[in-house]
Amino acid sequence: GVLCSELVDFMPHYKNTLKNAIFREVGTASSTPLAGLKIVVNPGNGAGFFFNELLRDLGADVGNSLHLTPDGTFPQSSGIPNPEKKAMVEETMRACDACNADI
Repeated sequence: GVLCSELVDFMPHYKNTLKNAIFREVGTASSTPLAGLKIVVNPGNGAGFFFNELLRDLGADVGNSLHLTPDGTFPQSSGIPNPEKKAMVEETMRACDACNADI
């Protein structure tokens, strides 16, 4: 078998790839192509928390996002992150409605 002797952090590359895709799809030279958008992110205390930071860096208002702290114990309030879980969807929809989010 193959043994790895060092940890490789792919997150910076992954975040940069997503950032470049957003710039490409939005089609603007602005450093904040998402300025003016209210976006609610709900990663359910899972690994998707980094999207909040990425979207904020691109100008989005993500101040009403939910469950951003990674927690491998998956607290009862959010449970295991599952974007199809009815309770998680409803909670996210309520947060969107409360702040008049765009997404």
